[in-house]
Amino acid sequence: GQPRAALSLLYRGALAYWVTQRHVELGVEATEGECLRRCSAVATPETGRYFGRLTRAWQYTAYAGRTPGADEMQALCRQWDGHFRQAS
Repeated sequence: GQPRAALSLLYRGALAYWVTQRHVELGVEATEGECLRRCSAVATPETGRYFGRLTRAWQYTAYAGRTPGADEMQALCRQWDGHFRQAS
């Protein structure tokens, strides 16, 4: 029921993964495009594609007020863990 909040959590969680687990340098001034380029450079192709979808969904929602459809939101939520789950 709150797609903006959900996308924000997914996007920020992915960034936290890149910084803490993959040691990608992302300064506070980095744009979404810069983050996508830097993270995709170290990602598997599948995770890079997912992170691209997530980044675009976040940008459309945050800046254009256009949230993804229900199917895309469900897919982004369901697939997140498969790309960013931290091993215990």
